[in-house]
Amino acid sequence: MHREFGFVNYAERMGIGSKLLNPPAMVYLSDIVAFSDWLAERKEWRWLEAGVVLQGLAGLRVMELLRLTWDRVDLESGLIEVSGETKNAYSNRVIPIPDRALLAVARVKQMKAEEKNEDKRKVQLIQEPVIATSDGQAYGDYSFYSLKLKAAMKQWNPRIGWRPKDLRNALPTFGNSEGIWSNIWEQYIGHSPRTVTARHYIPRLAWVSSGEKEALKKQMDLFRKYVVGPVNEALKNQEKAVDVQPVYRNGTETV
Repeated sequence: MHREFGFVNYAERMGIGSKLLNPPAMVYLSDIVAFSDWLAERKEWRWLEAGVVLQGLAGLRVMELLRLTWDRVDLESGLIEVSGETKNAYSNRVIPIPDRALLAVARVKQMKAEEKNEDKRKVQLIQEPVIATSDGQAYGDYSFYSLKLKAAMKQWNPRIGWRPKDLRNALPTFGNSEGIWSNIWEQYIGHSPRTVTARHYIPRLAWVSSGEKEALKKQMDLFRKYVVGPVNEALKNQEKAVDVQPVYRNGTETV
């Protein structure tokens, strides 16, 4: 209309802003661990601990977490399988999980075993969910789990402002802040590949032949070296820092 009829072009200098309406929340590994430790110490909330560390330290999406069953968890090897109904084909993956996440999952397994010993009449499901309510029931949908997690967050730190799905931001926050983020990290958390090479030439995390099985083993080694290793090391350094944190008494610094 401006060109043909001389109308004022009100949009001439307008553009699309680069600022996001809701920027992603910054979530730090130390806060994930602090929150999960807080949950583990409280009987009311301890069933949420494994979910928090699998999201924060292993990068699972909320629905991937809620669909995870015990037949897809290998505690001896420290591996979990994300498969079935996922966001996209690249979300189907097998990943090693950090030590702190493995501890939380093993703790849930132990609580379930103790619960079954107390009630021997309880029937064990073939595909029992890893993340369940205190009475062993599956959360079923996002909203029920979300409400529980938000209530726990509010008690732990009313000012934190996280949404349940924000916990998954901890790995990207850590990887980028350390300058070690790469295609390996993208594959670890189930992102769609951004390049042709990543789409076609990086081994898929499922195998039907001996060659693919060997590729999977190599990929697990890469994940342990470039993702799980740095996360474990960061958490160990954090524990050491807490151990030597100075305490002030009467204005004097002591250890």
